[in-house]
Amino acid sequence: MDPGEGKPSMQSGAQSGEDLVILNFSQEGISRCFPSKQPVLVSNWPLLGRCTGLWTPEYFESALPPNAKFSVYQSQIRRIVFPDNEAQKHEGSSDHSAWSPMMMASRSELTISSYMEKLRDALHDFGKHNASVTGTNRVVLMEELSTSAGQEVIETFKSIDGQALAQVLRLQTNSRLHKSTLMISPRGTVLPFKFEERPLLLSMTSGRKRIRLLPPQYTSTLKPFPVCHQLDRYSILDLQDLSGMATSSSALQAKRVHVIDIVLAPGDVLFIPPFWWQESCDMETSVSVCFTMSQGPLVDSDVVDPLSFPDAAVSVCRDVERTFFEVIGYRQAHHWLLSLSGAHGSDGHACQPTQEQSAQLQELQMMLRHLVPPEGLVAFLLELANGRYAMLSNESASLPG
Repeated sequence: MDPGEGKPSMQSGAQSGEDLVILNFSQEGISRCFPSKQPVLVSNWPLLGRCTGLWTPEYFESALPPNAKFSVYQSQIRRIVFPDNEAQKHEGSSDHSAWSPMMMASRSELTISSYMEKLRDALHDFGKHNASVTGTNRVVLMEELSTSAGQEVIETFKSIDGQALAQVLRLQTNSRLHKSTLMISPRGTVLPFKFEERPLLLSMTSGRKRIRLLPPQYTSTLKPFPVCHQLDRYSILDLQDLSGMATSSSALQAKRVHVIDIVLAPGDVLFIPPFWWQESCDMETSVSVCFTMSQGPLVDSDVVDPLSFPDAAVSVCRDVERTFFEVIGYRQAHHWLLSLSGAHGSDGHACQPTQEQSAQLQELQMMLRHLVPPEGLVAFLLELANGRYAMLSNESASLPG
């Protein structure tokens, strides 16, 4: 697809709101595309200035301060799953048990020379083994761009197209940039389906990265982990067949889900709206920069029914679920939900809410009465228990704690 300059075109989806907007960069085109509730692929946008083409793993090996330490994530499987550090703050979320088929990556602080040594070893292993085999090490450097990156890197980063970036920020969220994150990842690395609550701009400086996107209206079908879990915002389902949806995902197949599937190269910039599910696979060893925006209002103030927007509906449901856990208590709420789904505790007996928990549920219904009617809240909790929690129980897993 070759859109004219400043004239956005569409990659059509199966339903309204599932389209990818494709744009050849121009200031006028940016003005026409944003704000957007759909993904936008902007080609030939010199967003990263001199960084594009220059920022390679070898460049950072010589440009980064030799004694500085950077966050490196390692996994013995092709999927890199990043734990949610916020979940550690919740009561009962300290036990990070394994969740099939997911495995959280281990995090360490390494110098750039130590990381490059591990990266070369990983690429050597990749050349000897099939990309999907267990035991092939994946090492990903992910670090927020700050003064710790050193003067040379920061000076190069200052060449970004700040004017156009500020224009997108103003049009999309009318807010500021939240953070800029550098990522170096070897060929074959997979970041499995996950959504973010903030808008993102993903830009490549070297290598190619395959991205698959699903709109927020499929969130209930994708069954994310509970909000208090370290894998919050990841899907419980195994969706790792990059040639198409996994055969085990019958619910997705039945809905004839349309997946937006694109390949990013240097000079491409992808805008991903909040609550869109995203998966990436590095086709080559890649360096990318992700700009995370501060979240603005999800809908216009004059919209009567904000829940008619899938992203707003997902946000509200997450708030209801989070409030439920906070009122009832994480451990207690987990067992109570499992009892609703017909599951049993570790002692073999059905879990029942205590009198105190029942009173807390009534308190919750009062707190949310303007948003969710009492019967609606009960229906939501039943769906939660019979869906995601029933699945987790069948996997012989439980919430941490």
